Amino acid sequence: MTKNEATFYLTQHDYLNDLSEIDGQLLRLKKICEKWDKENFIYDLPEFFKEYRESFSIYIGLFCKQRDKLSQWRAYCPQGGISIGINREAIQDSDVFINLCSYYDEEIFEDLKQAEQEYLKERSRYPADAETLPFAIISPLLRSLLTIKNPHFHEEEIRLIKVISQADENIRFRISDNKIIPYIEYKLPVESVQEIFIEPSLEHNKTKFMRDIKRFCKQKGITPDISCSDIPLRVAY
Repeated sequence: MTKNEATFYLTQHDYLNDLSEIDGQLLRLKKICEKWDKENFIYDLPEFFKEYRESFSIYIGLFCKQRDKLSQWRAYCPQGGISIGINREAIQDSDVFINLCSYYDEEIFEDLKQAEQEYLKERSRYPADAETLPFAIISPLLRSLLTIKNPHFHEEEIRLIKVISQADENIRFRISDNKIIPYIEYKLPVESVQEIFIEPSLEHNKTKFMRDIKRFCKQKGITPDISCSDIPLRVAY
């Protein structure tokens, strides 16, 4: 974080925690899409997605709907940490979309029906034989496809998704658990950070941590709401 920007890492879709993130969810999607008639483009969405991935890379930032969720603290802050609340309206890029994840087949089915209507509304503005379509038209379909999650990973997750060319020079790499992980940086105005929430712990000196967080924010010129979790979780240090 600088005085002007807050930088978030978006990870390539293939490297998320769920090992079935791609292939497993495509199988689920195929079964759901078979509810549509074979003449409907929704029926062929799984194949469309496979072909799309050959030319483009999908990068995802993971957020949670709840600021103070026990499973998130346990999974991502085993040694302590903070959660950051951002202003969703600060995300204005036309090639980025945000969506709440769907975990159960009924949710996915309803989300696909909505995506279908959005797509058809936009598609009607272009010739029927058009070979290429603007990203904004297919984004409702991609949004639906890329927010399907295994119900075992139910975390009320919200995804920020950006699709780029595989040859994009902005792709970076980091090391995690002896693996090379592709990622890209996504920058927002530093003012978009509106809340900082301190992890739950009975042992941690929250007064000192709160003071240090306030000093950090003052240096960056931001004034987010700063508060502490009241979950009685013991965190090992």
